[in-house]
Amino acid sequence: MTRYARGTTVPVQRSIAELQALASRFGAKRFGYATDDEGSSVITFATDQRAYRLEVNPSEPEEHKFTPTGQLRGAVARSTMARDETARRWRSLALLMKALLVAVDDGLMDTQTALLPWTLLPDGTTIGQWAGPALDDAYGSGSMAAITAGGRR
Repeated sequence: MTRYARGTTVPVQRSIAELQALASRFGAKRFGYATDDEGSSVITFATDQRAYRLEVNPSEPEEHKFTPTGQLRGAVARSTMARDETARRWRSLALLMKALLVAVDDGLMDTQTALLPWTLLPDGTTIGQWAGPALDDAYGSGSMAAITAGGRR
């Protein structure tokens, strides 16, 4: 299967602008974009009820070190491929947001449900970051204690 938006020419900044417009359709009053020292990027936005954070991890040149036939790629080719893959990931995030808006618009779910995994908790983690380990513990132990205890290990 071909990866969504493979070969995109849409610059990352245009995808971010599109995400900002989509967030406003979700009722966002505030929107932000930031990157860290490792190159990971986040968008954050807040409605009157909740705040959300979605992350995009950059593609690293080392991910593209070899061709499908095992040939070593040069540094420039790896860097170009990493840049293009990062842009593709931003297009994928825009597609996800569009699909969630369609689901909300069609009455399949409400905004809070659609954005639940990315809802920020008071400690700065998201529901998805919190719930994943809590669910692992609950399924592993066969007990709801991990979830009812706050999902912290």
